[in-house]
Amino acid sequence: MTAPERAAADSVAPLRLVLNVPACRLDVVERGSVRHSYPVAVGTEDHRTPLGSFPVDRVVWNPWWVPPPFEWARDMTVTPPGPDNPTGRVKLFFGYYHFLHGTPLEESLGAPASHGCVRMRNADAIALARVVHAHGSPDLAPVVLDSLEGDPRRTRTIRLAEPVPLSILYQRIEIRRGRLELHPDPYGLEPIRAEDVRAALRVAGLPPEALDLAVIEAAIARADRESVSIPLDLSPSMPPR
Repeated sequence: MTAPERAAADSVAPLRLVLNVPACRLDVVERGSVRHSYPVAVGTEDHRTPLGSFPVDRVVWNPWWVPPPFEWARDMTVTPPGPDNPTGRVKLFFGYYHFLHGTPLEESLGAPASHGCVRMRNADAIALARVVHAHGSPDLAPVVLDSLEGDPRRTRTIRLAEPVPLSILYQRIEIRRGRLELHPDPYGLEPIRAEDVRAALRVAGLPPEALDLAVIEAAIARADRESVSIPLDLSPSMPPR
Protein backbone atom coordinates (compact mmCIF):
# COMPACT_ATOMS: atom_id res chain seq x y z
CA MET A 1 0.00 0.00 0.00
CA THR A 2 1.40 3.42 -0.98
CA ALA A 3 1.57 6.32 1.50
CA PRO A 4 -1.45 8.13 -0.10
CA GLU A 5 -3.44 4.89 -0.08
CA ARG A 6 -2.57 4.27 3.57
CA ALA A 7 -3.58 7.84 4.49
CA ALA A 8 -6.90 7.45 2.66
CA ALA A 9 -7.59 4.14 4.42
CA ASP A 10 -6.64 5.59 7.81
CA SER A 11 -9.01 8.53 7.34
CA VAL A 12 -12.07 6.25 7.21
CA ALA A 13 -11.02 3.78 9.93
CA PRO A 14 -13.59 3.33 12.74
CA LEU A 15 -10.91 4.44 15.20
CA ARG A 16 -7.81 6.46 14.42
CA LEU A 17 -5.34 8.48 16.45
CA VAL A 18 -4.05 11.86 15.30
CA LEU A 19 -1.06 13.53 16.93
CA ASN A 20 -0.19 17.14 16.10
CA VAL A 21 3.43 17.58 17.21
CA PRO A 22 3.51 21.42 17.49
CA ALA A 23 0.24 21.37 19.47
CA CYS A 24 1.47 18.57 21.79
CA ARG A 25 -2.00 17.06 21.48
CA LEU A 26 -3.30 13.58 20.68
CA ASP A 27 -6.84 13.28 19.31
CA VAL A 28 -8.88 10.08 19.40
CA VAL A 29 -11.15 10.07 16.34
CA GLU A 30 -14.05 7.62 16.29
CA ARG A 31 -16.11 7.39 13.11
CA GLY A 32 -14.96 10.81 11.99
CA SER A 33 -15.54 12.69 15.26
CA VAL A 34 -12.95 13.72 17.84
CA ARG A 35 -14.02 11.92 21.03
CA HIS A 36 -11.06 12.68 23.26
CA SER A 37 -8.06 15.01 23.21
CA TYR A 38 -5.05 14.46 25.43
CA PRO A 39 -2.07 16.72 26.23
CA VAL A 40 1.22 14.97 25.50
CA ALA A 41 4.95 15.52 25.48
CA VAL A 42 6.72 14.89 22.17
CA GLY A 43 10.36 14.44 21.24
CA THR A 44 12.86 17.25 21.53
CA GLU A 45 14.52 18.78 18.47
CA ASP A 46 17.49 16.43 18.94
CA HIS A 47 15.23 13.37 19.39
CA ARG A 48 12.28 14.07 17.13
CA THR A 49 9.00 12.20 17.17
CA PRO A 50 8.70 10.74 13.64
CA LEU A 51 6.07 12.14 11.28
CA GLY A 52 3.85 10.00 9.08
CA SER A 53 1.36 7.13 9.31
CA PHE A 54 1.95 4.21 11.69
CA PRO A 55 0.01 1.18 12.95
CA VAL A 56 -0.46 0.83 16.70
CA ASP A 57 -0.19 -2.96 16.82
CA ARG A 58 0.49 -4.02 20.41
CA VAL A 59 0.04 -2.85 23.97
CA VAL A 60 2.17 -3.64 27.02
CA TRP A 61 0.51 -3.24 30.38
CA ASN A 62 2.72 -2.43 33.38
CA PRO A 63 5.89 -2.62 31.28
CA TRP A 64 9.47 -3.11 32.32
CA TRP A 65 11.78 -0.43 30.97
CA VAL A 66 14.95 -1.65 29.31
CA PRO A 67 17.43 1.06 28.23
CA PRO A 68 17.54 1.24 24.42
CA PRO A 69 20.91 0.98 22.65
CA PHE A 70 21.39 4.72 22.31
CA GLU A 71 24.01 7.03 23.76
CA TRP A 72 21.53 8.98 25.89
CA ALA A 73 20.55 5.76 27.73
CA ARG A 74 24.08 4.38 28.17
CA ASP A 75 24.24 4.80 31.97
CA MET A 76 20.61 3.91 32.70
CA THR A 77 19.41 0.67 34.25
CA VAL A 78 16.48 -1.69 33.80
CA THR A 79 13.41 -0.47 35.70
CA PRO A 80 10.59 -2.82 36.78
CA PRO A 81 6.91 -1.88 36.70
CA GLY A 82 6.07 0.69 39.33
CA PRO A 83 5.84 4.42 40.01
CA ASP A 84 9.37 5.16 38.77
CA ASN A 85 9.03 3.35 35.44
CA PRO A 86 9.72 5.84 32.59
CA THR A 87 6.94 4.33 30.44
CA GLY A 88 4.31 4.45 33.17
CA ARG A 89 1.40 2.03 33.41
CA VAL A 90 1.02 1.17 29.74
CA LYS A 91 2.76 1.65 26.42
CA LEU A 92 1.33 1.34 22.91
CA PHE A 93 3.83 0.52 20.15
CA PHE A 94 3.89 2.44 16.88
CA GLY A 95 7.54 1.69 16.08
CA TYR A 96 10.32 -0.53 17.36
CA TYR A 97 11.58 2.15 19.76
CA HIS A 98 8.60 4.52 19.66
CA PHE A 99 5.57 4.31 21.93
CA LEU A 100 2.61 6.22 23.25
CA HIS A 101 3.08 5.71 26.98
CA GLY A 102 2.33 6.88 30.47
CA THR A 103 4.91 8.79 32.45
CA PRO A 104 5.77 9.73 36.02
CA LEU A 105 6.96 13.10 34.62
CA GLU A 106 3.57 14.69 34.08
CA GLU A 107 5.08 18.17 34.41
CA SER A 108 6.74 17.59 31.01
CA LEU A 109 3.41 17.36 29.17
CA GLY A 110 2.64 20.11 26.69
CA ALA A 111 6.22 20.50 25.50
CA PRO A 112 8.95 18.75 23.50
CA ALA A 113 10.62 16.75 26.27
CA SER A 114 11.08 13.09 25.30
CA HIS A 115 13.58 11.06 23.30
CA GLY A 116 11.02 10.59 20.50
CA CYS A 117 8.22 8.76 22.27
CA VAL A 118 4.89 10.36 23.16
CA ARG A 119 4.31 10.80 26.90
CA MET A 120 0.85 10.92 28.46
CA ARG A 121 -0.64 11.04 31.93
CA ASN A 122 -0.93 7.50 33.24
CA ALA A 123 -4.71 7.81 33.56
CA ASP A 124 -4.93 9.05 29.95
CA ALA A 125 -2.68 6.27 28.67
CA ILE A 126 -4.85 3.67 30.41
CA ALA A 127 -8.02 5.22 28.97
CA LEU A 128 -6.45 5.29 25.49
CA ALA A 129 -5.35 1.66 25.77
CA ARG A 130 -8.88 0.60 26.69
CA VAL A 131 -10.32 2.38 23.65
CA VAL A 132 -7.65 0.86 21.41
CA HIS A 133 -8.39 -2.63 22.78
CA ALA A 134 -12.13 -2.16 22.23
CA HIS A 135 -11.48 -1.61 18.52
CA GLY A 136 -8.27 -3.59 17.97
CA SER A 137 -8.89 -6.63 20.17
CA PRO A 138 -12.70 -6.72 20.65
CA ASP A 139 -12.67 -10.36 21.82
CA LEU A 140 -10.53 -9.49 24.83
CA ALA A 141 -12.70 -9.71 27.94
CA PRO A 142 -13.00 -6.43 29.89
CA VAL A 143 -12.17 -8.35 33.09
CA VAL A 144 -8.67 -8.95 31.70
CA LEU A 145 -8.08 -5.21 31.38
CA ASP A 146 -9.62 -4.61 34.80
CA SER A 147 -7.13 -7.09 36.25
CA LEU A 148 -4.15 -5.50 34.48
CA GLU A 149 -5.19 -2.00 35.52
CA GLY A 150 -5.75 -3.13 39.10
CA ASP A 151 -2.38 -4.87 39.48
CA PRO A 152 0.38 -2.36 38.58
CA ARG A 153 3.11 -5.02 38.94
CA ARG A 154 1.63 -7.53 36.49
CA THR A 155 3.12 -7.25 33.00
CA ARG A 156 1.35 -8.49 29.89
CA THR A 157 1.86 -7.85 26.18
CA ILE A 158 -1.24 -7.98 23.98
CA ARG A 159 -0.95 -7.90 20.20
CA LEU A 160 -3.95 -6.29 18.50
CA ALA A 161 -5.95 -8.37 16.05
CA GLU A 162 -6.65 -5.17 14.12
CA PRO A 163 -3.96 -2.44 14.34
CA VAL A 164 -5.21 1.09 14.98
CA PRO A 165 -3.85 3.77 12.61
CA LEU A 166 -1.87 6.67 14.03
CA SER A 167 -1.20 9.82 12.00
CA ILE A 168 1.57 12.09 13.27
CA LEU A 169 1.26 15.56 11.76
CA TYR A 170 3.14 18.83 11.93
CA GLN A 171 0.52 21.59 11.76
CA ARG A 172 1.29 24.95 13.30
CA ILE A 173 -1.96 26.50 12.02
CA GLU A 174 -5.29 24.97 12.99
CA ILE A 175 -8.89 26.11 12.68
CA ARG A 176 -10.44 24.13 15.49
CA ARG A 177 -13.68 24.39 17.42
CA GLY A 178 -14.35 27.89 16.20
CA ARG A 179 -10.90 29.21 16.99
CA LEU A 180 -7.68 29.96 15.17
CA GLU A 181 -4.84 28.14 16.90
CA LEU A 182 -1.16 28.80 16.20
CA HIS A 183 1.56 26.64 17.72
CA PRO A 184 5.34 26.87 18.21
CA ASP A 185 7.78 25.35 15.71
CA PRO A 186 9.79 22.87 17.85
CA TYR A 187 11.65 21.33 14.91
CA GLY A 188 12.05 24.49 12.82
CA LEU A 189 10.06 23.00 9.94
CA GLU A 190 7.21 25.40 9.28
CA PRO A 191 7.50 29.20 9.50
CA ILE A 192 4.16 31.02 9.59
CA ARG A 193 3.32 34.07 7.49
CA ALA A 194 0.19 36.19 7.61
CA GLU A 195 -0.80 34.92 4.16
CA ASP A 196 -0.59 31.33 5.47
CA VAL A 197 -3.08 32.17 8.21
CA ARG A 198 -5.43 33.84 5.76
CA ALA A 199 -5.16 30.84 3.41
CA ALA A 200 -6.16 28.57 6.31
CA LEU A 201 -9.17 30.79 7.03
CA ARG A 202 -10.15 30.58 3.37
CA VAL A 203 -9.90 26.78 3.36
CA ALA A 204 -12.13 26.69 6.45
CA GLY A 205 -14.79 28.66 4.58
CA LEU A 206 -14.11 31.96 6.32
CA PRO A 207 -13.24 35.27 4.66
CA PRO A 208 -9.48 35.93 4.83
CA GLU A 209 -10.31 39.29 6.41
CA ALA A 210 -12.06 37.62 9.36
CA LEU A 211 -9.09 38.70 11.46
CA ASP A 212 -7.32 42.05 11.34
CA LEU A 213 -3.77 41.87 9.97
CA ALA A 214 -2.33 43.37 13.17
CA VAL A 215 -4.03 40.65 15.24
CA ILE A 216 -2.62 37.95 12.97
CA GLU A 217 0.91 39.36 13.10
CA ALA A 218 0.81 39.68 16.90
CA ALA A 219 -0.41 36.08 17.18
CA ILE A 220 2.39 34.85 14.89
CA ALA A 221 4.98 36.61 17.05
CA ARG A 222 3.58 35.01 20.23
CA ALA A 223 3.45 31.57 18.58
CA ASP A 224 7.24 31.47 18.53
CA ARG A 225 7.03 31.00 22.32
CA GLU A 226 3.64 29.44 23.08
CA SER A 227 0.38 28.24 21.55
CA VAL A 228 -2.09 31.00 20.75
CA SER A 229 -5.89 30.60 20.50
CA ILE A 230 -8.12 33.31 19.01
CA PRO A 231 -11.92 33.05 18.72
CA LEU A 232 -13.35 33.42 15.24
CA ASP A 233 -16.64 35.01 14.25
CA LEU A 234 -18.22 32.05 12.47
CA SER A 235 -21.17 32.50 10.18
CA PRO A 236 -24.38 30.63 11.13
CA SER A 237 -23.75 28.15 8.32
CA MET A 238 -20.22 27.37 9.48
CA PRO A 239 -20.23 24.95 12.46
CA PRO A 240 -17.22 24.93 14.77
CA ARG A 241 -14.60 22.25 14.07
